[in-house]
Amino acid sequence: MQQEALLKKPLEALDHAWLTEWAAHHATEAMRTGSFASLAAPLRAALSDEAAAAAVPCLNACRPEAVPPGALVRFVGMVQDVHDPEFYVGAYDEVLPDGSRRVRTGKFRDELTLAPGGEVRPREQSTWCRTPLVCVPVPGESAWVSRGAAGAAGAPPPAPRAAAKKRGASDDGGGDEAAAAAAAPAGEAMSVDDGAKRARDGAAAAAAAATAGADAPLRCEPCGDGDAPTGDAPPAEAADAWSRAAAGAYLVKVYDGDGGGDDEPALRVNEVVEVWGVLELGVAEPMAAADAMDDNVCIGVEGHADGLAALVAQERALRPPPSAQPRLHCFVHRKLERTSHPLLPPPGAADEALALSGARAQLAAIRPALIAALGASLGGDVVAGELVLLAVISRVVGRHGAAPLGKLHLNVSGCPPPAAGAPWSPAAVSVVKVLSDVLPQCAALGLSPAKLNAARYVPSKDVDANTLRGGALQLPLGATLVLDEAQMSEGKLDAAGIKNVRALADVLERQKLGYDFTYFEVDFEADATLVSLSTSPSMLPLGCEVPLRLDAAAAAPPAELATGSWLAMARAYVGLAVRAQRLEVPEEMTALLQDDFVRSRQATPSITAEDFARWLTTTRLLAASHLEPAVRPEHYHAVKALEMQRLERRRAKDVAL
Repeated sequence: MQQEALLKKPLEALDHAWLTEWAAHHATEAMRTGSFASLAAPLRAALSDEAAAAAVPCLNACRPEAVPPGALVRFVGMVQDVHDPEFYVGAYDEVLPDGSRRVRTGKFRDELTLAPGGEVRPREQSTWCRTPLVCVPVPGESAWVSRGAAGAAGAPPPAPRAAAKKRGASDDGGGDEAAAAAAAPAGEAMSVDDGAKRARDGAAAAAAAATAGADAPLRCEPCGDGDAPTGDAPPAEAADAWSRAAAGAYLVKVYDGDGGGDDEPALRVNEVVEVWGVLELGVAEPMAAADAMDDNVCIGVEGHADGLAALVAQERALRPPPSAQPRLHCFVHRKLERTSHPLLPPPGAADEALALSGARAQLAAIRPALIAALGASLGGDVVAGELVLLAVISRVVGRHGAAPLGKLHLNVSGCPPPAAGAPWSPAAVSVVKVLSDVLPQCAALGLSPAKLNAARYVPSKDVDANTLRGGALQLPLGATLVLDEAQMSEGKLDAAGIKNVRALADVLERQKLGYDFTYFEVDFEADATLVSLSTSPSMLPLGCEVPLRLDAAAAAPPAELATGSWLAMARAYVGLAVRAQRLEVPEEMTALLQDDFVRSRQATPSITAEDFARWLTTTRLLAASHLEPAVRPEHYHAVKALEMQRLERRRAKDVAL
């Protein structure tokens, strides 16, 4: 199979190989699932060529209408919803006008392409299964990651996509763009294409995918002026970002577990996935094929024509037209772990050691400058800046019962409130700006009585549309969420506001979020770091509070912030620090820590086991921030010094409020 044909027209390549594969498997058990009709292996081989992979259009960087029909495309998104499995016509006979037949497959498509005058005759035991996933652009994704997806040419990110116009009196679904996209169908019966191709606006555009950056070692070359920070634009509310993400959603159809490899587990909600597949923008007449086929069609569905008709009617009632959301038929997918990073090799890859060596060589310049930048965003407070750095690299490394281990949530109190007429506090604007420049995902939430009462933090099931509506707290694993509590004022929380506060507390304490399924809740795993900026101590149980100490003579933000090369190193350094958390704790260190806790308890009986657990977590994070392979005594002593400064501030009467 030629590589060029495989990448440009994968469905044609599949059709060419179909007869040979079918002849080999038509009498085997594989015929019941269709697993033999796969392009996963040849596609992986073709995509190992970086130049070929970079030429594949990326849906994160170009409009779907600009993709050539039938071309291979790439998309990186978060799994927002997993629909029930759906069945489709896997193999069928195409009966030509002269009476001849040929075996065709309906895999990787929703439309059966027929020759003029041809008819469909489904085959027995050829009804196969696929799983539809609703994937949205990664919520809270930083602009530099989106620019990287656009490739070296710097193509602009796609604008929010409006729902396509509906056709026919039956397609009367309403709602705004975000609702239409989020409520898109989980699956439809196939319709017959009469041979005429739908016209698509725009010329064919191939946006270079950022796969080279994902597979290359630490890149320290200049990134260009486009990667330098620009201005102090206010953060975007996480709830508003969700509406924009829903408008860019795709219905990804995963076939029989294909595409992820034999050892790849099924994709789950909130996971970030890279998908390679073929795009379909809409079906001319939804369900037309089911209506047109005679009773023979129903052989593969329990042999009951009435049963199929009832299923079709139910699907029509529950799901809006397919034009509301493009479908992406998945050939190959790869789950991106929470430690994945767009500028680093995959975890465990051979090039990772090279990236780590390069970052350690630059550590003396990168880490202090990054802490200084975070400190400058907090009025010159480098102690708070260092704690923010340790917090944002923290991840869940394990669980003890229901309690997550490894997270450090932080409350920076004493921040100034928003200026008159300003939507955000100055601390939130500056902190989110710095974090968005170095973190792959950083979202922001403004907390005030009005916003808490109006926003939807918890995803909820829309029973009528049979889909899951996103919430502001449905974030990718490993995301950072900045809470602007400095907006808080007097007011009353209604039932929705109280529910949102409880959801925040649930993420803090359990790193799980209970999704609202109307009659019950289902817990989904989370791994979000919360950094709260407030005028007084937070109303949330954040566990670590550091009062802000403003420095009137604070130095300006480091000049490195304006250079793309330094930003590239800082971004890769943060990604490596996240991966470095699973480091060793020597036995002698364990004994030292235990003895120190006993002495500390004797000197200060108010010290609790929770305090000691926070010290241990912070020690591990400090060692990881230095890219060390193991925890050493000096790390623990440095954390104790930080703790003393923090407690002194809390006791001081002149803390800036």
